[in-house]
Amino acid sequence: MITLFLIGFMGCGKSTIAKILSNDLKLNLVDTNNEIEIEEKSTIQKIIEAKGDLYLQKKESELLKKISNRFMVVSLGDGFTKNIEIANRIKSISRIIFLDANAKTVMNNLKNNYKEKPYIYNNFDEEYIQKMIDERKPMYEYMSNASIKVDNTSIDDVILQVLNYYNNWNKAEVYLKIC
Repeated sequence: MITLFLIGFMGCGKSTIAKILSNDLKLNLVDTNNEIEIEEKSTIQKIIEAKGDLYLQKKESELLKKISNRFMVVSLGDGFTKNIEIANRIKSISRIIFLDANAKTVMNNLKNNYKEKPYIYNNFDEEYIQKMIDERKPMYEYMSNASIKVDNTSIDDVILQVLNYYNNWNKAEVYLKIC
């Protein structure tokens, strides 16, 4: 059994898909942003505004150390895109799927709560969001074992694609153990 991380830009569906997968696979769910918000008693946006990106990266790193030896589904916040050390740690302990969304999909998914999102709450503009996605995409691609284009794709279809990857990876793990 493997730990599965979902990565991608905010609004790509990581949290939603991770919840469904954790139920389907009977694995624990960790949503790093939610965990940090609970621990800090604040939103990610307010944490970044008050304490900065480096503080958020430190909290993500601490959380990853706590969960690194368990099998689960993890929805990973975006702080790792600025920290190669965190990215490499995640790569070494899991399989990673990049949920690839364009700015139009992100804007559609976040239209009701974008004011709660760091970096875009004061600039909810397609060109600006696409630029941010493009800046982060090389790190997503570097980290991921697979990617799924989520634009114009139903949640059910994304789930089926993730489960297909997950099942194939588990079969490969079992095969390698018996060889």
